[in-house]
Amino acid sequence: MSLNELLKDMRQLEVELGRFEIKFGVKSRDFYAAMMRGDLEEFDALDEYRMEFIEWLALYETWLSLDEKYRQLIARQLRVVWEIGQLRMIGRAIPATTQLFLR
Repeated sequence: MSLNELLKDMRQLEVELGRFEIKFGVKSRDFYAAMMRGDLEEFDALDEYRMEFIEWLALYETWLSLDEKYRQLIARQLRVVWEIGQLRMIGRAIPATTQLFLR
């Protein structure tokens, strides 16, 4: 998955998460933390909330997974940029395999 595709998918999830945040008046990270602590158990018995909470939770966990992939890709790109800077400082040519990451 390219960085652009990843960012596009994350943005689409953020739009969907935003709908829940507006409806319930809570940011997704706060909702997720409350769910993980078990603070919302009282709502488990209410069918009207259960399905929405399950969907919200799944969307946020998917977003978290994509965010982790994003951080890994960015870290790799930053390492490549740093390596290129180091190579340029010592006057060496940039390997073709490294140049692929710059596209």
